This record gives sequence, C-alpha cells and structure tokens, in this order.
Amino acid sequence: MGDYSTYTDEQIQALKEALSKGIRTVSYGDRSVTYGSMNEMIRLLNYMIKTLEKRVSRVPATFSKGL
Repeated sequence: MGDYSTYTDEQIQALKEALSKGIRTVSYGDRSVTYGSMNEMIRLLNYMIKTLEKRVSRVPATFSKGL
C-alpha cells in the first residue's frame, strides 16, 4: 500500500469526500485515482489513518543527566 510517510492530510480528506459522495475516482493535486470498489477505498482509508497516527504518535526519546 505504500510508504506511510507519503500519505498527506489532503489525500485522506479527498478519499473521505469521495466515499461520502459514493464516487470511486479521487483527485488530489495533479493526480487522479479510480478505485475498483468502495470496500477497497475504505480499506485504504483505514490504512492511511492508522499509518498517519503512527507517524504522529512517535515521540523522540529524551534523556536527562539527573542534574
């Protein structure tokens, strides 16, 4: 399904809007994608959201010398 770092909020929003309208062709930026089914779109949307959450929830470790 691709590298999660490549998914954007714009892509997720475009997919959500297409799903809400029952449209299988999604356009964002200069690209358009036609999906085979609404189920395929829903699976992709769920995947995109999960991977975006992983990216957002990563917190860098911090260390202290205890001073």
